[in-house]
Amino acid sequence: MHSIDLFVQNYFAHIRTAGVTEAMYLVSKVFDVSLASIAVTILIVVFIYYARGRKYANLFAGSMLFGAIIAYVLKIFFNVPRPSDAVFASFGQSFPSYHAVIVTIFFCMLIFIFDEYFEGFWRQFFNFACVFGIVLVSFSRLYLGVHWFSDVLGGIFLGLLISYIFVIIFKKLNHFKLKSSINVPQL
Repeated sequence: MHSIDLFVQNYFAHIRTAGVTEAMYLVSKVFDVSLASIAVTILIVVFIYYARGRKYANLFAGSMLFGAIIAYVLKIFFNVPRPSDAVFASFGQSFPSYHAVIVTIFFCMLIFIFDEYFEGFWRQFFNFACVFGIVLVSFSRLYLGVHWFSDVLGGIFLGLLISYIFVIIFKKLNHFKLKSSINVPQL
C-alpha cells in the first residue's frame, strides 16, 4: 500500500493549481473540527428532530460523536505521520482520515434517515448528492496532500462500518420497542 500512497501523493503534488487548491481547501474546511462545523451539525440534528423525530436525531448525533471519538483514538493508536508535502499544516496524525470518517457517517446517516422521506427521482438525487459529498471531501484531503490514500480509504471504511453498526442497533432497538408496545389482551 505504501507504493500506492506515494504514487497518489506525487500525482496530486504535480497537478495542483491555485484555483482548485482553494476550492478543495473550502470543501475540506466544512468538515473540520471547528465551532462552525459543530454548530452546523447541531442545526442538522435539530432539523432531523423536527423532520423525522427524536430517535433519528439521536441516531445521527450519536453516530457522529462516536465516529469522531473513534477516529481520534485510532489516530493516536496507529500514530501514522502525515505526508510532508501537504499544502497546509494539519492537526494530529494521519490514519485514519478524520474527514473521511465523519463525512461518510454524516452522509450515510442522512441517506438512512431520509430514505422513506423521498421517493423516485428525488430519492436517487438525494442519495447521489450524499455519495458525491463523501467522494468530494475525501478527494479534497488527497488533493491537499494532508492524507495518504490509505488514510482516506481506511476512513471511508471505518465510517461505513460505524454507520452500519449504528443502523443495525437502531433497527434492533426500534423493533424491540415496537414488539414491547403491542398490547396483549388480558384474560
